[in-house]
Amino acid sequence: MRATIQFDVSGSQPGQWYYDIQDGHCAFKEGKAESPNLTIHTPAEIWLAISKGELEGGKAFLEKKYTVEGELNLLMRFKSLFGDS
Repeated sequence: MRATIQFDVSGSQPGQWYYDIQDGHCAFKEGKAESPNLTIHTPAEIWLAISKGELEGGKAFLEKKYTVEGELNLLMRFKSLFGDS
């Protein structure tokens, strides 16, 4: 699998970070990826709650608490790729 997942974070801790996934390895990098397969636009508080298991990611997406652009299938695979994220 080769993919780049960009996080465009707003709110109390804004910034841009991305996962670079290739050849069985995943690196988390700061900045803007050149051409991400998926971009997640999220307030910091929402993604932090999802990552802590306090908010279910799919439900938050359906409630439009964050938005995405690109390959939605990557978002649907988050649990299998990253555990309970």
